[in-house]
Formats: sequence, C-alpha cells, structure tokens
Amino acid sequence: MKTWFASVLLFAAVSSWAQTPPEPPAEPAAAPAQAVVKVEKIITAAGVEDREPTGEAVQFGADVGQVYCWTKLDVAEPPANVKYVWSKDGQMVHEFTLEAKTSGRWWASKKVDAGSWKVELQSEGGESLGNVEFTVSAEPAAAAPAAEPAPAPAPATK
Repeated sequence: MKTWFASVLLFAAVSSWAQTPPEPPAEPAAAPAQAVVKVEKIITAAGVEDREPTGEAVQFGADVGQVYCWTKLDVAEPPANVKYVWSKDGQMVHEFTLEAKTSGRWWASKKVDAGSWKVELQSEGGESLGNVEFTVSAEPAAAAPAAEPAPAPAPATK
C-alpha cells in the first residue's frame, strides 16, 4: 500500500511540473520612440501678424498686456496634441492644448503681468519639447529717446 501511495504522489508531482508553462523569452528592448512633434523654433513676441511674430523679445514692459509664444513645429504624425504650459515665478498658471493637424507656425497668447515667465511646450505624454523664458517688468517699456537738437553753430572768429 505504501508503494502504491508513493507512486501516486510521484505521479502527481511529475504531472504538476509538466503542466507548468515555460517562462516566455525576454522581449528585446524597444527602440526609443521617435518624437511625433519637433520644435524648430520657439520665441516670445508682443504680437503676431500674417502668421509671423512681431515685437520679438525676452523682456517686456508692464504695458505689453499680452505675450505670444510663437512656434514653428514639425509634426511627423498629424494630428498631434501639444501643450503650451505657462508658468510665472516658478508656478504653473495656465495650460493650453493645441491640436496640430499639420507642420507649420502655431502660437498661443496669455495676458501677463510683472514677473519671470516661462512657456514650455510638452507632448501629449508630458515630455518637454522646448521652452522659452521671458520677463515682464513692473514699469512700462522705456520710450524711444528723444531726438537731440542739432549742436549750435560755433561762434565766428575774426
């Protein structure tokens, strides 16, 4: 009887081991994904006319009111969502998502006040694609210097 019982246990152990599936082979490491969106240019400006930035700057006076973040994007697989993340003095204050249906010139704008600003472009997954920093002073932009009067003619000598 003991022999029979030992045979049954041995059979159960072998059957259990035979039914355990082998470990699948490790998958090869995936190649890094190519960026769907590439930032070719990113700047800040006081305006946009005819799809081009006007008043490009990184320092603005308090009277600017609104700043534009103008970008030139290369979109490999349209459409692609791109986030413009606006931060003031290190704190995120606004996020705008753009659906870029083609490569080209795109922009977002924000009303701004005095402080240190940063606009970061991010992929849909939150990966940084590029950024630009600018400041807005508490004072209005300096006026153009007044034209200096022409010097007085030198006195005639005899």
